[in-house]
Amino acid sequence: GNGNGNGNGPGPGNGNGPGPGNGNGTAPELANGTSTAPPTWTAQTLADAIAERLTGAARAIRRARWLVLLSEASIAWGPPDARRLIVLRRGQIERQGSSTGAVPPCPPGGLRRVAERRRALADLAARDRLRVVTTELRRLVDEAGADPVVRLGPAGLVRGEALRRLLRRI
Repeated sequence: GNGNGNGNGPGPGNGNGPGPGNGNGTAPELANGTSTAPPTWTAQTLADAIAERLTGAARAIRRARWLVLLSEASIAWGPPDARRLIVLRRGQIERQGSSTGAVPPCPPGGLRRVAERRRALADLAARDRLRVVTTELRRLVDEAGADPVVRLGPAGLVRGEALRRLLRRI
């Protein structure tokens, strides 16, 4: 074949002139069965697409805000006689070990470091670490007896059902 799309061998077309196509005037299908044709927009499909994008954007904003808060936090979990503790500073684990109390100590800097400054200190590695911490918190929330508590500042305790709801929304 000459590859010119005339159906005489390899090439982008298959019998309907040059260019991609399937010979019947419709857009070609991908291997997974979806069409490469642009979507047909109606008022409803446009509204649905906008709502989907806004929902995704809102979730991304909530997740980013959570990661900024978590970057300077203390987390305690486990049974009362064997509580574990990690203290995060600038998105890194500053200290880890045992916790003597039911709630973690106030993190270094607490909420005194404004969110804008926290964002400036964050990097891609810190974001990845905080995403892993968030994943582990989701696991701990569902684990019997773990009772995770996150302290985000002097008065900022998140635990129990509030933590479960928060993690579901991000």
